[in-house]
Amino acid sequence: MPYYILQFYFDQNRHADVIQYGTESLQSKSIENVDKIHLLVGQSNYKLGKNDQALYHLEQYNSFAPKLRKEEFFLLGFLQYRAKKWEDA
Repeated sequence: MPYYILQFYFDQNRHADVIQYGTESLQSKSIENVDKIHLLVGQSNYKLGKNDQALYHLEQYNSFAPKLRKEEFFLLGFLQYRAKKWEDA
C-alpha cells in the first residue's frame, strides 16, 4: 500500500511527502515494492536538489530492479558523475 500512496504524492509533486513517507516505509521489514519506493524517493530527492540522497536511493533501486529504463539509467549516471564516481558513471 505505501507504494501507491507514494505514487499519488509523486504525481502531485509532493516530493517532501514522498521522501518522508517513503523513508519511513523503507524501515518496515515486510514492505512490498521496495525497488519502486527507492526509485520514487530518489527521484523526489533529485527534484528537491538533494543529490546525495537521490544517488543513494537510485543505487538501491538499481540493485533491486531487473533492468533500468533509459531515463532511470541516465539520472543514475548523471548523479554518479556529479558525485565523482567516474567508474560507476
